[in-house]
Amino acid sequence: MEMYGVCALLCAIGLFFIVMSYGASRAGRSGVPFTGAVFIAAGFLLTPLKWLALLALIDPGFLMITLMIKDNIDYKKAVPLFDKAFSDGGYRQGETCKDKSLDITVPVINETLSRALFTGHMQIYHIPRMFFAVVADDNGRYILLYKQKDTEIKALPFDEDNTLTVSDLVYKGKPAPVTFEIKNRSYS
Repeated sequence: MEMYGVCALLCAIGLFFIVMSYGASRAGRSGVPFTGAVFIAAGFLLTPLKWLALLALIDPGFLMITLMIKDNIDYKKAVPLFDKAFSDGGYRQGETCKDKSLDITVPVINETLSRALFTGHMQIYHIPRMFFAVVADDNGRYILLYKQKDTEIKALPFDEDNTLTVSDLVYKGKPAPVTFEIKNRSYS
């Protein structure tokens, strides 16, 4: 009888983590993947009803694995398209600009991401889902190449302030403009 008490406790802890992971994913965060699955699987594996350990599959971490596989497949499909765009446009590739950063602002989810500027390298951004690369032409002017879902690669030049807003992106059926800004890094 004691094993059922341990099972109930482990499953309750696991359910707590699963609910927290679902709540975090709805808020655009990752939560604690697989933690709830481990507790639920351990709880049911201690009982004679071991097949109930399959309930651990309701953990959103398993969905994240399928999304990671899908991202990898989509990435591999997009690489040749971007490589062709790089060569057709005659853009320089693979330059790290140590003195510059790329800020990506997405007002829909109230997020700003800052990263080092690396030109001619395709990257993925998830909300809204898009593939993009910042390239430089022969004059040193920056251009954004981007693609969302089944669309063609589009090229937009940055303005004189090295700022660009892409307004034709969609997230959950609604417009989701994204602002890209290239800034000079200051080291203090």
